[in-house]
Amino acid sequence: MSNLTIEWINLLKGAVNIAYENIHNLLGTKEGAENEGKKGAGGDISTRIDLIAERTIIDTITKRDIEFHLVSEEIGDKYFGDEDNYEKCNDYIIVDPVDGSLNANRGIPYCCISVAHANGPNTTNIIEGVIMNLYTKDMYWAVREEGAFLNNKPISVSKLNNIDRAVMGVALNDDEPLSTTFQRYQPLINMVYKVRVMGSEALELCNVADGSFDIFMDVRGDVRIVDIAASIIIVQEAGGLVFSNEGLPLNLQLTIKSKTSIIASNPYLADYIKKKLPQLNKIS
Repeated sequence: MSNLTIEWINLLKGAVNIAYENIHNLLGTKEGAENEGKKGAGGDISTRIDLIAERTIIDTITKRDIEFHLVSEEIGDKYFGDEDNYEKCNDYIIVDPVDGSLNANRGIPYCCISVAHANGPNTTNIIEGVIMNLYTKDMYWAVREEGAFLNNKPISVSKLNNIDRAVMGVALNDDEPLSTTFQRYQPLINMVYKVRVMGSEALELCNVADGSFDIFMDVRGDVRIVDIAASIIIVQEAGGLVFSNEGLPLNLQLTIKSKTSIIASNPYLADYIKKKLPQLNKIS
């Protein structure tokens, strides 16, 4: 691992650790859930816990006197550095200060901080990612071509090759009836062993990376880059595959406006899933 890579991953870890210290006492409290009814750049109502976590991460990184493009849930797209270097700067920091905000505000112990670094403006340029479970303080992290880890232990996706024994996580859609959303997943729900809905996409993807889940799916087409940037590299470095509803690798601009579908699985189940993809968006 190069010295530059070590510097970046340590910076991301440090920022996440400090953010955790600043917000963990607010989890599940009225104080943490306070909001002024204003939406962040990502479209959701910003709560106090979201804003404190984001501010902490930004302050921690900017103290290092580096130039970077920020893509973050609350602030959106913002450049930190000399404007003359805007076009030349290839460093992107992608932040979801609290993924699973409803869980965090309700005291449901499944939410996280997610931070990634890319050396270019596309999801294919993501090279480091860090995700911390805010209730357990477990840290998932990965570096391109260096592997994925849970705390300091290497992790890998499951080796399950029987889809009828698979555990699959799914994301629900707030904009349509629950019955319609599950109808979208029905072609695969009928094949797998169990389905789980946890409420934090970043962590659910990490559960694919560590083998707890065999598959995770969000077929809505409106998941934001900030929700999944760090998870993409963690799943990939754990040996998993990440692709869209079309079965293609994710290839998206790193901007708050970018949205996508996402499917992650171990490599043994990917063909089963891709054969069913044409049916996923067909609602009778």
